[in-house]
Amino acid sequence: MNGDRWKLADGREALEVGKVCDCLKLAVIDPTWPFPAPPILIPRSECTKMGSRYHQGAILDECEEAPL
Repeated sequence: MNGDRWKLADGREALEVGKVCDCLKLAVIDPTWPFPAPPILIPRSECTKMGSRYHQGAILDECEEAPL
């Protein structure tokens, strides 16, 4: 499971769970339900990759200060 977040053309967000040819296997996030929907195949051209939620706020500060 990759876990990258994607925004669909209709504005919904989804989690990447795999790739098949030039399509992404995505589990669409339903904000009213605690789990994503079952995965569906969506052409890569119909999605936009979103930044990681870990690159926001205090989590980023902690990551930047951690020694490599």
